[in-house]
Amino acid sequence: MTFNPKIRLNRVSGFIKLIYPGLRSVVIIIFFLSLVIRPARLFSQAGGPTSDNSDRRIGGVPFRIADWNPDSGLGNHRAVVRVSRKADAVYVRLPWRRPDPEPEKKRVLVFDASGQEIKNVSPVAVNNEGGDFVFQAVDGPADYYFYYLPYKLEGRNYPRVTYIPADYQADQGWLLRNGLRRDLLPRFQASLFPQAEVLALESVDEFSSFYPMEVIATEAEVRQLLEKYSQQPYLVFPEDRLYPVRMTEFLPARWSEIGPRDYFEGQADRGEYYVFQLGLFAHKENLEKIRVRFSNLTLTDSDRVIPAAQASCFNTGGIGWDGQEFEKEINLEKGRVQPLWCGWQIPVAATPGEYTGQVEILTANLPSRTINLKIRVSDRVLPESGDSELWRLSRLRWLNSLLAVDDEVVSPFIPLEVRARTIACLGRTISLSKYGLPEDIRSFFNPEVTAIVPKSISLLDSPFELSVRNYAGLYQEMKNRSFAFTRISPGAVCWQAENEIPALRLLLQVNGRMEFDGFVEFKLKLTAAEEAEVDDIRLTFALKEEVARYMMGLGFKGGRRPQNFSWSWDREKNQDALWLGTVNAGLQIQLRAENYSRPLNTNFYTLKPLNLPPSWWNEGRGWVSVKEELKKNKKQNGCCSRPPGARGK
Repeated sequence: MTFNPKIRLNRVSGFIKLIYPGLRSVVIIIFFLSLVIRPARLFSQAGGPTSDNSDRRIGGVPFRIADWNPDSGLGNHRAVVRVSRKADAVYVRLPWRRPDPEPEKKRVLVFDASGQEIKNVSPVAVNNEGGDFVFQAVDGPADYYFYYLPYKLEGRNYPRVTYIPADYQADQGWLLRNGLRRDLLPRFQASLFPQAEVLALESVDEFSSFYPMEVIATEAEVRQLLEKYSQQPYLVFPEDRLYPVRMTEFLPARWSEIGPRDYFEGQADRGEYYVFQLGLFAHKENLEKIRVRFSNLTLTDSDRVIPAAQASCFNTGGIGWDGQEFEKEINLEKGRVQPLWCGWQIPVAATPGEYTGQVEILTANLPSRTINLKIRVSDRVLPESGDSELWRLSRLRWLNSLLAVDDEVVSPFIPLEVRARTIACLGRTISLSKYGLPEDIRSFFNPEVTAIVPKSISLLDSPFELSVRNYAGLYQEMKNRSFAFTRISPGAVCWQAENEIPALRLLLQVNGRMEFDGFVEFKLKLTAAEEAEVDDIRLTFALKEEVARYMMGLGFKGGRRPQNFSWSWDREKNQDALWLGTVNAGLQIQLRAENYSRPLNTNFYTLKPLNLPPSWWNEGRGWVSVKEELKKNKKQNGCCSRPPGARGK
């Protein structure tokens, strides 16, 4: 079993008055209890090129940006419909070409120009391509607004959005006299009703707009496209970054108009990380093990090149979080779309002009396809590769960043120093016991946290200790076998300690690593040479009372530390860290295991529940206790009642 606490020695701003140690200390106990041990839209385009409403048409219908309050329950999308005269029932077809699943289950709200809701509305047929409706035109000639995808917004910090279900409340008499009752709809004839005209499809803002890459092609348009290109094993649609491919189950109507291509042209600046896409459509059969291969970009009438090594396909591989290169297998099911996001670093020293090259798409089961590239490089030098202009998407290259992967010391931090078993970083030191765990932590920051002073503050009142209690309730003595530093460098120091508990034939291996900014990681591995009866395993340490003045974390809102605090694991809450300290000295401990995954931030927090660490959580038996107690008998205080024992190897 591996335990992986992560500790950061930190400092926070504020005020402190130094107090010498008193009679009390703060003891933190982390319980395992009866552990079984066994042997070993992409970015907004704001700031980028935009087009006005006049040229935004698909199928003859304008797509516009308008202004209303979407959070009032109307949603982000509407159709503007005009009727020529007042009528009890008017037919309209809304060619909305929307990509959302099950549109027939979502309500459409209808309002007249004065803001009065029209209740007498009947959906005749609704699907992704369009919606057929009959409604009561209470005035005319007049415009009416059909809000599709209306939603209800609930909650504050983590709002919940739900689409309004398709529950229409039309008058039964109106439905009957117009033949719109459900049992009469099979005989419905649109030609018997006055016809309304769709003036435009509108979105509340550019970010919400489906145009152009989420406006779907109709089945007829897709069928016509496939008939025209039936000889191609799969279709490739090169796209500029301004048109990000967002749909995987539908084709954009734009593609049915322009068709697949074997070429791509783009405009880049010197120094820019230039991004483009290759949209693949598997219209005949699955595509297996998709790969991308780049050629050099060669300047026309010259031998100057931009090397292929400067190009990447982010979908098929890159550099992982650990700084190691990886490849990802990409397969595409028949009938689905796969965007391949590619980027090319244009050197600052590149000669302006027209560069040509190729991108080859390879699969394991179908012939390769070659896309000819023509990139015009301007004489303008773009700072920071274009990162300050989000619409360029140049920040995608950050996925392959190697920044901070190495142990290079970054200013204002200083190189680590090792003396005996004490490691010093900027303004702080940590001393290790022979068991490999902290036995002393000191801060050298002054109360204003503006300078480093000779006199230090000691945080710990007793060292970190992993203690094991047998089934009889007796704590077992631990003996050290060895301690050694395995790596000493300016940016990182690593060590390993081998320990044993002879009475239970348990081995405890501690691997530690401290980085130049004060981050310390411990990996604890406890194994049994044979079956052992274990009643309790706990990690304890004590902070001096004057240091542990404030507390935050594990569900406790930041403030003065309470005298007693107890916490247990909850998967719905991403809580796994606790900070205790004062103004210029403090310690944060985070409890992780091999299944740790970083939580999502802000509004997305609840969408990714915590991966409960098997060792610390221990199937609900693990918990954390913080309390004040007298120095004597600290090991006994705060213990939980003994649960049924467990046997293991």
